[in-house]
Amino acid sequence: MNESDRTNPQESWQGHGPDSIEERRRVLRSLGAGGAIAGLPTLAHATGRPHCKKDSKNYHPTASAVGSMIGSVSGTTLPMYGHPCSYYQDSAKWGSWTNGSISLNWNKCGNSTYSGSDRLRFWQAMGFASAPGVTGDPRSRWCSEVIHSFPSSDEGIWLSALFNANHVGTRFPYTPSGVRSLYFNKNPLLGDAVDATLHSKAIVLFRDYLSLGVPA
Repeated sequence: MNESDRTNPQESWQGHGPDSIEERRRVLRSLGAGGAIAGLPTLAHATGRPHCKKDSKNYHPTASAVGSMIGSVSGTTLPMYGHPCSYYQDSAKWGSWTNGSISLNWNKCGNSTYSGSDRLRFWQAMGFASAPGVTGDPRSRWCSEVIHSFPSSDEGIWLSALFNANHVGTRFPYTPSGVRSLYFNKNPLLGDAVDATLHSKAIVLFRDYLSLGVPA
């Protein structure tokens, strides 16, 4: 279980996670279908539909359609992908990125020896309006602490998605603002319409399908 598993991004919650392949399939089937990717329409019969690759199979990579990832999907375009949080422990992997008006770079987010006043905590990088009010809340950790000490935590998964949206670009299915919307249970493909299931869907998508590195 991740060090800081969540079910609601704004409150404390209990950990969750499938313990078997069958349970994971059951969860994924329950997550619905439909949707689009970063403004691209998802066409059920298009051979060039966006996809990601896992275990040599192709899957449809959207949080709003995680359920459709069960079973193989054909695709002629290059597969979508993302890197795990640990990838961003290396300063050479960094650029000057953004999350809306928030500037993201190595010193602010990844450098564990940097102590400047502009370094960011997780909640700041994700664009929270204010700091979490619970003492010891993992969302109050420095981003560099998450990256280097808790890369497999929920916070690590979300940071890697945010960084992937910048670093990987169009071969990652969401923009930085789209990742932020999903964190707060908003659908970036439907004008940020609220859907209370999107945060947990996105965790599955980012962790199990879009943090495996460049496809072989």
